[in-house]
Amino acid sequence: MSDAKAQSEAASEGPVRTCVICRKRGPKAGLTRHVIVQTGGHGESAAQSALAADPRAVMPGRGFYLCRDAACGAKFHKFSGWRKHFHGGSAR
Repeated sequence: MSDAKAQSEAASEGPVRTCVICRKRGPKAGLTRHVIVQTGGHGESAAQSALAADPRAVMPGRGFYLCRDAACGAKFHKFSGWRKHFHGGSAR
């Protein structure tokens, strides 16, 4: 299959996203989106952050996508790559 044909078929499937764990690309509808949310108290020192699932893909903020592979799901709780993208307080 030619590259142009593959790109054409991928474009017809809609947006393509990459799993943050295995780096496989796939249609956006086939991956689960997670975003950074603030949890805890008030102020920069008391605020904590975490990743939360966004199944409807409507929450504001940078999305991190996870494929449906069980191995990726098991590794996702250790994923800390989102911290370098967090700019809303202390993420340590």
